[in-house]
Amino acid sequence: MKTQKKITRTDYMTKHEPKILGGQYDIIVGWFGASSEAMKLKVSASEYAKASLSVCNAGEARHSNNTIRQNVTAGMKLLKKYGTIDNAILACEKTYATASWNSLKTLVAGDGQRAKTSKPKRFDAKREATKYTKAQLLKMLEEK
Repeated sequence: MKTQKKITRTDYMTKHEPKILGGQYDIIVGWFGASSEAMKLKVSASEYAKASLSVCNAGEARHSNNTIRQNVTAGMKLLKKYGTIDNAILACEKTYATASWNSLKTLVAGDGQRAKTSKPKRFDAKREATKYTKAQLLKMLEEK
C-alpha cells in the first residue's frame, strides 16, 4: 500500500501574489506575508514555492519556483533577524535611505558560495604559453 503524499496548501496565489504585483510597500508586505506563512507552516522556502505553484492552489502564478524560493528565503531571514516588517524596514532605511524589496534582500544577502578545493589547478599549456612572448618560449625550448 502506497503512502499518500503530503499536500501543503498555501495562500500565495490568493493573498500574497496580488500584493506583490502592487506598489512598493505592497511588494514588501506580500513577500513578508509569504515568508511568515512558510514559517507558520514549518516548511522550507523550496517546499513553500513548490506547494504554491501546485495545482491545488488557485490561479496561475506570475513568478517562477526559483523567484518565490529566493524571495521567501530572504523574507524568512529578515523576519528571523529583525522580528517584524517594521523593524526590517527601519533597518533598511538606516542603511539605504529608502526601503524597497531589493534593498531588503541585499540587507541579508550573503557573499555567495565559492568552490573550495585543495587540488592545484590542472596544467594548461595554452594558458602557460600566453604568459610569455614567442622569443621567450623558443629560448626555453632551446635550453631543454
